[in-house]
Amino acid sequence: MDLIQLPNEEVRQMLRDSLRGFLAAQWRADGEQATPPEEVSATWTRLVGQGVASLGCDFTEGGLREILVVMAELGRAACPAPMWSAALTNLALSGVHTEAAVDLLQKLHVGAARVAFSFGVLDPDRNAGSVRLENGRATGLLRFVEVAESCTHLLVAVDKSALAVVELSASGVNLEPTRALGAWGFHEVRLNSVPASRVALERPVPDDLLIDGKLALMARAYGAARRAFELAVDYTKERKQFGQAIGKFQAIQHKLADCLIALEGVRLTLDHAAHLHDGNDRDWRYFANSAIAFAGDALRRVSLEIQHTFGAIGYAEEHEAPRHFKRVHLDTIALGGTAHARSRSRSASSIPNSHAISARPAGSDWDGRRNSVVRRAHRLSKSLSWKPWSAARHRESARRFRPMR
Repeated sequence: MDLIQLPNEEVRQMLRDSLRGFLAAQWRADGEQATPPEEVSATWTRLVGQGVASLGCDFTEGGLREILVVMAELGRAACPAPMWSAALTNLALSGVHTEAAVDLLQKLHVGAARVAFSFGVLDPDRNAGSVRLENGRATGLLRFVEVAESCTHLLVAVDKSALAVVELSASGVNLEPTRALGAWGFHEVRLNSVPASRVALERPVPDDLLIDGKLALMARAYGAARRAFELAVDYTKERKQFGQAIGKFQAIQHKLADCLIALEGVRLTLDHAAHLHDGNDRDWRYFANSAIAFAGDALRRVSLEIQHTFGAIGYAEEHEAPRHFKRVHLDTIALGGTAHARSRSRSASSIPNSHAISARPAGSDWDGRRNSVVRRAHRLSKSLSWKPWSAARHRESARRFRPMR
C-alpha cells in the first residue's frame, strides 16, 4: 500500500489525545471486583461513537498502527472494552464477502454487535480449548475469552481456513467468569451443539492474525506499564525516607531511567512493526515477532522494577498499581508469549532481506528519537533533584550514616 495514503503521526496523536480524555471522563476501573458487563457494554458503545470499531477494515482510515494506539490507551486506563476482539474481527473479515461476515462487520461498526474473539485450536496455548463445527453446529470449550458476558457474538477459529460465528444468546451457550493472576475479565465459554455460521477465509490469514493479536496485546501491556511508571515517578517525589524524597536516591533514579529507556524501546519497536505491516512490507512478520519477543521481556522487567519502587503500597488492591501489574503479565504471556515469538522469528522463512533491516517509517528521524529518549531520561533524573556525586557529599554521607560504636 502507498504509505502516503496511510494516516500520519498527527492523526495518531489526535486519536491518542481524544481517547485519553474520553477514558479519563468516562471510565473508572475497580481492581477489587469484576466490572459489571453492563458497564463494559456501555463504555464500548460510547467508544464506537469515537470511530474505533472500524479500525483495521480500511488501512487508509486506520490500520494496525492506529489499533495499537487505541490498545495502549485502554491498557493505560485499565479498561476491558473489547477492542482487541473488534480489531481482529476487522482484520480477519474485511476481505470476506460471505453474508455472515458482511452482516457481522456492519453490526460491529455501528455498535449493534459486540464480538468476543478466540483463536481456539490455533492458540499456541493448548489450554485455550477448541471448537468443533459439524452440520452448522458448534461444540467445544474455550478458555481465557475476554469479557464474553459483555458481548453478543463469538468469533472463533475452527481451522486455518475458516472461522465460526456464534450468537452468545443462543441456547446451549454457557458462560462462566474466571480469574487469572487474580484479575477478572476472562470467561470459559462452553458450547453444546450451538447454531453457528462457518466463514471460509479467502486466504489463510490465521498465522498473520496471531501476530496482529500479539502486537495488540503488547501495546495494551505497554499502556499499562507506562501508566504505572508515571505513577511510580510521582510516588518517588512524595515518599520520604531518611528525611528526603526517595527520588533523590541514585538507586531509584537509575531504576526509573532504565525503565523509561525500556518503555521507549518497546514503543518504537511495536510502532515500527505495525508500520511495516500496514505498508505490506514482505518482512513485517520478522520485525513483528522480534518486537513481541523484546516487549514481553522488557515490560515484565519494567513492571517488577516499578513494583519494587512502590514497595508495599503496590500490593494494595485499593491502589491503581496492582491492576497494571496483572495486565502486563497477562498480556505478555498470552498466545504463546515471548517463547513462541522467538521461535517464529528464528524460522528460516521469516528472516528478512537486507533492505528491510534499515526500513524506517517515512518522515521519521530514528536517530533523533533515540537521542530524545536519552535526553528524557536525563530530565527525569533532574526532576528528581539528582546532584552529581562529589567528595564533599561522600564525606557528608559517611558522617551521617556512620555506624554506632
